[in-house]
Amino acid sequence: GTVPGHPGSKGKSRSASPDRAGSPDRGQSLITTEQNEPNRSVDPFTDWKSTVVDVGQMSLLQLTIRSHEGQRKVQDSMALERRRFKTIDMKAKLDEELFDMRLMHCPSGIALTKARDRKDTRWKTRSWKPTEKVVEKKQEMKSAWNHFGVNLSENPSMKELKRRFKEVQAKDPAKLEMDRREELDKRAQAEEARKKAMEQQRAILRANLGFG
Repeated sequence: GTVPGHPGSKGKSRSASPDRAGSPDRGQSLITTEQNEPNRSVDPFTDWKSTVVDVGQMSLLQLTIRSHEGQRKVQDSMALERRRFKTIDMKAKLDEELFDMRLMHCPSGIALTKARDRKDTRWKTRSWKPTEKVVEKKQEMKSAWNHFGVNLSENPSMKELKRRFKEVQAKDPAKLEMDRREELDKRAQAEEARKKAMEQQRAILRANLGFG
């Protein structure tokens, strides 16, 4: 009989191509579905193109496990590391440290730690009150920014505050006068360098022409 999806088939229409359905992540095979059933909508060549990895982009571990010898080498290294951890690292730690690790890193310990942190945060929010000096400093900062048209109650970002400060600084009369003087100094230095270079060229011409 005819194969569904084949050009000569009279049954089901041709299924969508992988490119039309959305390209998969590199390294994920399309030959089998999540239920490990054959996916007949994908041909082996398309699956190979989607799963192949460039050798030049492989990590050292990926390059090593390409051969049977490399796989054995990685397994031996992992076994040695496991034995070293059990025989040396574990024995070097005190019983209190191991107890704290088991207690704080188990699921119930992690949940307890997060709950305690949330409780501490709520308590600090309710209990902490700024001192009079802190309040005065905040008020001074607020008044200073309000003078330049910035409302701190709107919680502007640090980037916005820096931008506004640069704008204010650029309009400051003292800053403008300083920039003007610096520009005049640069022009005077450039003119002095030009005159000096011209005088040196004249001296060279006089010496070549024999005018002494």
